Amino acid sequence: MKQQITNEDTLISLASPANRQGRQVADVLGGLTRKNKGSVGTAIVRVFDLAAASTGVSERSAKLTGLNPQVVHLSGKDHAGYYPDATDIYLKLIFDADTGKIYGAQGIGAKGVDKRIDILATAIKGGLTIFDLPELEFTYAPPFGSAKDPVNMIGYAAINLAEGISANIQWHELTDALENGKQLLDVRSEMELTNNGRFQEALHIPLDELRDRLSELDPSVSYVVTCHSGLRSYIAERILKQAGINCQNLDGAFSLYNTIKPEMIIHD
Repeated sequence: MKQQITNEDTLISLASPANRQGRQVADVLGGLTRKNKGSVGTAIVRVFDLAAASTGVSERSAKLTGLNPQVVHLSGKDHAGYYPDATDIYLKLIFDADTGKIYGAQGIGAKGVDKRIDILATAIKGGLTIFDLPELEFTYAPPFGSAKDPVNMIGYAAINLAEGISANIQWHELTDALENGKQLLDVRSEMELTNNGRFQEALHIPLDELRDRLSELDPSVSYVVTCHSGLRSYIAERILKQAGINCQNLDGAFSLYNTIKPEMIIHD
């Protein structure tokens, strides 16, 4: 089968595209003109209490096929956070920063992952780009979603990268970045550092104090800004850039980094 995004032959052992192909074969045998457009490989699996889903090509596959993907991570809730039993959803979007074409997406969480990946799979099939994601409209009430769904939000984040409003660095690039002279700046609160752990050798200035403490930063140094989920570090990034300080946002922030490399986090 053809991978629709790369147009390369690939193995997609899934029941849904197989059944569609069967229907197309039957139509052709019946004298109807049908053409298979390929598959984007949308799949999901449950592992204990979590569901993990993906669609399109992964970051690694995109790079191996000669694409130049940009990546953004986002954490959100499956429904409004103030409504009971909201759970975390983590999304990763792979896209072309020049054209906005969506290459793929991955998600994990206890609830609502299937809905978000299905939406993004439909967007890929329909030729939508990252610039369309914030405009997508979904049914909304607090038990079912958020006024700005995680799909809308990851669209906003991707557009910020594509338009140069924000710049990010991936978790696996952080070590090299720090070894090459960049400084990690953590804008979480002191209580968060105490309760959740802290980065090694990170400068700590809470976001609420950042404007008043800009004099403590070295304008000749490039900073990598982080918080818990990425929202406050984006705000910090805007503050720093307005002050003429070069910086990038740690994509996925502390939440993602701590999940992948907990051995690098210090607990007092």
